[in-house]
Amino acid sequence: MVNLRPLTAGDLSDLVQLKDCGDWSQAQIVRQLAHPRGISLGVFAPKLVGFIFISTVLDEAELLQIGIMPECRGAGLAGQLITACLPLLKGQAVERLMLEVRESNTAARSLYQRFGFVEEGRRKNYYPVPNSPDEREDALLLSLML
Repeated sequence: MVNLRPLTAGDLSDLVQLKDCGDWSQAQIVRQLAHPRGISLGVFAPKLVGFIFISTVLDEAELLQIGIMPECRGAGLAGQLITACLPLLKGQAVERLMLEVRESNTAARSLYQRFGFVEEGRRKNYYPVPNSPDEREDALLLSLML
């Protein structure tokens, strides 16, 4: 049984422990949790196993980061987090949700495609390729009209 709920400063130590799920510093996480129009949800089973961070400005939002512990991936938790955020975004009068994703991240791209995200652009050579310091890969820019 999983539980989704807003994340608070009390979840900070658990978020920092999810090193395999994201690359944010503790200071960045603290800022996100304090963002007055940000959305930060966690998925608990029963401990924190995943999260989503979204920032909103006026009628647009950006999915900044979504992470699920490796041993919990493939169970639909990322989709549950996105599904839970959509009515919250609509409640803030957000009309468009944007994100960027590594071109090689086929699992994430498949997830976003299922939600109806469409590719709107590309950032050439944006991400460093892990374990290949001289190589870089493109970021795909996706958006979803709400």
